[in-house]
Amino acid sequence: MGNGKGLPPRAVSTIRLLIGFYLFYIDYQIFPDVMARTGTSKIVMMAFMALFVVAGSVLIYTSARNLLSRVPVSEEQGDQSRSITEASEERREQSGSITEASGERREQSHFIAEASGDIPEESWDEAEERGDGEK
Repeated sequence: MGNGKGLPPRAVSTIRLLIGFYLFYIDYQIFPDVMARTGTSKIVMMAFMALFVVAGSVLIYTSARNLLSRVPVSEEQGDQSRSITEASEERREQSGSITEASGERREQSHFIAEASGDIPEESWDEAEERGDGEK
């Protein structure tokens, strides 16, 4: 615990599972009281009961799935981070192809401008390659 990593993933899942069951237990305990009420307070209590049931169900489902899976939670997170890394690599490759395409367009526009006589035949890049150009 002193290394800053916190609780193990299985322990966290177990705690969440217990909290989910506790939310169901609270609903079970307050149900008779809610049925005895009338008016607005009954509606508010029913709304909170529904919220507790939904939250408890989500906690129980996700925690049970993590605990019963054969792959530890930390390995699942590693798989997710690998897929994120792969996606970012694909984006980098796509941006590289966009950069190449813009370079080709620049060369084409330079060629067109050179052919029409708008710029001198020798471009800044060619002069720089020889060492004569100053930008």
